[in-house]
Amino acid sequence: MPRTLLAAALVLILAILPVYLVGSLGVFIADDLGFTPTRIGSIVSAYYAVSALVSVPGGRVVERLGIRRSMLTAGAIAAGAMLAIGLAATSWFWVAAFLAFAGIANGMGQPSANLSLIRSVPQRALGTAFGIKQSSGPIATLAAGSAVPIVAQFAGWRATFVTAAGLFVLLSIAVPRVKDAAPATGTRPVVRREPGQLPLAVVSAFGAGAAATAPAFLVVAVVDRGGPAGLGGVAIMAGSLVAIGVRLVAGFTVDRSSRFAPSMMVVMLLATGAAGFGVLAVASSPVAWIAGAMLVFGAGWGWPGVFHHSVAALYSHAPAAATGVTMTGVYLGSVLAPPVFGLLAEFVSFTAAWSFSGTLGLGGALVMRRVIAAQASSSRV
Repeated sequence: MPRTLLAAALVLILAILPVYLVGSLGVFIADDLGFTPTRIGSIVSAYYAVSALVSVPGGRVVERLGIRRSMLTAGAIAAGAMLAIGLAATSWFWVAAFLAFAGIANGMGQPSANLSLIRSVPQRALGTAFGIKQSSGPIATLAAGSAVPIVAQFAGWRATFVTAAGLFVLLSIAVPRVKDAAPATGTRPVVRREPGQLPLAVVSAFGAGAAATAPAFLVVAVVDRGGPAGLGGVAIMAGSLVAIGVRLVAGFTVDRSSRFAPSMMVVMLLATGAAGFGVLAVASSPVAWIAGAMLVFGAGWGWPGVFHHSVAALYSHAPAAATGVTMTGVYLGSVLAPPVFGLLAEFVSFTAAWSFSGTLGLGGALVMRRVIAAQASSSRV
């Protein structure tokens, strides 16, 4: 099981790292390729747009290819995209094109990781396992944030992308060498439509849309207000560490205590993350930047592990295909929010842009609260 968890985390880190590196290194890339907040938003949007398009068919492909081949394919695509950005990108357009290609890895990475956990982790430990797996996102932002003061300022942003691509070697070693059971010829995983699925997709779209803006724009926002790029990187690192802890604790709590409903935990985390965006909207000191990042990354990103756990348990007969469907809401939010944020930041202010992200997070919490109320009402009938 430890090897399975490591492989699941690595494939997601590789799939997500390209977009986080673009956000963290945007200040450095701008000097060479002419980045602006609007262009950063468009580039990030391209990545999530491809992720959304690939998500549903990607889940079905994973069910057919099996865990090992799917993970290695996703990892190779992500590594190839980072190598291309580091070695061949000559304009912001090519960064967008290569990052969009990396979106294919993201569309396949989530379903393959979820499938690996469902087939190897006991039910009693799934919450903790999904918490560990979903910590890969904060780990990726931690790596991207640390790249600013550690690598980019000394070796350059291109060397950072090339170095990050080397994670594929670790993935190829970690992926379990097992032969997956192939589905019967001519069959397809069937994903049932359940009541409340659309509102839950709205919740994930709002929450993910808000979360996608933080790693993409935090460093740029700090520099815009006169701070050093290194401070933005430190803020991302601090927030990412908190996010890892929150996801692990949330998963462990779901496994060990029936008093904490996962859905209500999602409400609390999204609402707290929205407050963090409010702090970033007015931040002007290192303490405020780091505190806001810790709230945004920690609480605003604390819900995905519990969310994936619920989906995988509900669709245990075809978890990869089901993940492909439910992740579409996540990707749509991540597609639409960054361009709006970039426009607000460039033509209005970063205060308005961070307030927009906070509104999304709060909206997700309110919709989730209505979903809980609707479920409670139907259970009494």
